[in-house]
Amino acid sequence: KKSFLFWLFCCIILLGDNMLKIIGKKIYLTRGDSAYINISIRMPDGKYYQLADGDEIWFAVKRKTTDKQYLIAPKTLTPYEVKDGEELQYNAYLTILPEETKNLPFGSFVYDISLVNEKRNYVTTIIEPNPFVILEEVGSTRERGGARHA
Repeated sequence: KKSFLFWLFCCIILLGDNMLKIIGKKIYLTRGDSAYINISIRMPDGKYYQLADGDEIWFAVKRKTTDKQYLIAPKTLTPYEVKDGEELQYNAYLTILPEETKNLPFGSFVYDISLVNEKRNYVTTIIEPNPFVILEEVGSTRERGGARHA
């Protein structure tokens, strides 16, 4: 098995008035907000990991690790490449849409991120279970992500 170092959340894109905060590997997100999170994947030697044919990076959230039911079902992150000096940098970004959290209860849950290759029957957890906290919102919206009430 390969050994990985994953540099988590090296870049966070905040849009509008959403509240997204990441401390270490703990994610805080206001219920019903959008989140766009960039993840850099590196090998122990510091070089960027290039996804192999069939590799996917999955993100999922549960109430607790032993639960069978997901609060956010496993979803595939979107890979992309950028030039970092002379080196090609392989990253992935996670998109969490308002509808994925708008009906969740407030509180602390757990998430993890895995590298999965179904063709090779290979799975490795690259970010072990960590807190995923849904924060309360004060401002209300007709539909989260829509126009604000007066």
